[in-house]
Amino acid sequence: MKVSQTDSLPDELCSPPGFIEDLVQHMDETAERRCPELFLAAALCALSVIVGRKVQDYRGTRPNIYTVSLGTTGAGKNHPRMKLKELFLGTHLEGPSKFTSESAIATALEVSPSRLFQIDEFGDYVSLACNDKASGPLKTAITGLTEIFTASAVRWSPNAHANSRNDHEIVQPNLVIHGTTNADDLFCGLTPKQVSSGFVGRLLVFLSPNGGRNVRRKPFEVLPIPKCVTNFIEAWKQQACGSSDLSEFNPDPRKIPIAADALQRISDHIDGIDERGEDEERNANALWSRAAEKTSKLALLAACSRSAQVIEMMDMNWAIAVTNFLTRRLVALVHNNVAGSDHERKIQRLLRSVVDGGGVLSLAELSRKTQWLPLRDRKMIVMQMMEAGTLIDVYKKTTTNPARGVAVNSAAIVNSNWSEITAADIEQIRAANPSRNRLKDSIKN
Repeated sequence: MKVSQTDSLPDELCSPPGFIEDLVQHMDETAERRCPELFLAAALCALSVIVGRKVQDYRGTRPNIYTVSLGTTGAGKNHPRMKLKELFLGTHLEGPSKFTSESAIATALEVSPSRLFQIDEFGDYVSLACNDKASGPLKTAITGLTEIFTASAVRWSPNAHANSRNDHEIVQPNLVIHGTTNADDLFCGLTPKQVSSGFVGRLLVFLSPNGGRNVRRKPFEVLPIPKCVTNFIEAWKQQACGSSDLSEFNPDPRKIPIAADALQRISDHIDGIDERGEDEERNANALWSRAAEKTSKLALLAACSRSAQVIEMMDMNWAIAVTNFLTRRLVALVHNNVAGSDHERKIQRLLRSVVDGGGVLSLAELSRKTQWLPLRDRKMIVMQMMEAGTLIDVYKKTTTNPARGVAVNSAAIVNSNWSEITAADIEQIRAANPSRNRLKDSIKN
């Protein structure tokens, strides 16, 4: 299954049964713009922090996740964040909205080892932290987040201080990130090296509809959070982090077993990821290397959402479908937005011009939108992207001469008056006006 950087997660995957479905539905009813993916991201984060340090799966996987919701200003990113603030008002479950250092993260987790951090403009934060000129403390924050993700079953200690009284140690931290940002802000500051280092691979990246652009308004009303949601949270708050008297300080999470068919399913899934990694380029391989771990986390959360005692096949199938889709799209996003050279940046900027134009542009429109590119460079890049399949050669019948253009994918030309060009179309257009319509020759030369 091929997934482009503008494709949306299918609606049927955005509301798994139980707590997640109830919270997603409530967000949808009270939102001015319908963004099921973003509602799912917020609901997963809410559940993750609620059950943190209290459950684990058969491999000891914990439910901590890092999500990032992408969309332009006004696309609907703010509503789910505000709903989580309302949900956790008066508790220690929500932490600060920014980190200035690794030590600051540790201080925040000492208040509550299971904590949600909602970070607006997350892309700006990551870009600053990953910049070569960033301050030392800010750089340690990204390092700390990377370490904590996989330290949720053990102890995590940040860098030591000269005065040992300032040192921290967090036992089984369950740090959950709900970040929101614009796609350009997230990827523009990253390099291929930073992608392969591991932090980006730990992210579950969600996208608002229409490729992250503005979403149409819809009817909505102000409603209180449903009782089924608040009762679910209250029930989990009453559960201890283990059976011993010291479980709050040294948790012994309840192990949720996995059904035999679900175990076989995840085993086959992991084998498939390993085989795929042999053929993937470096960045794609780095992103897929975290897919199995994220799948296990999502399957565990799906079972908790249903208050199930066993991770069933339905939980695993949903988790695999979501992880595969999000990983394929993240690979496309990184490929098209993270550059290692000036030429790659030109390719990505041209592609964004087509995407921002609705996914289909005439060659004349493309020329106007990319006047920063010399003519020869533009023609060469367009041909290169067509040969790679990144752009599709399209045309539009008119009353005079057919127009020529490019599209980002076949979905972009559905319900439009553009069509993918064929060899027969080329001959027809050439015959209609051989002096002007040289088609491929006009692009090559």
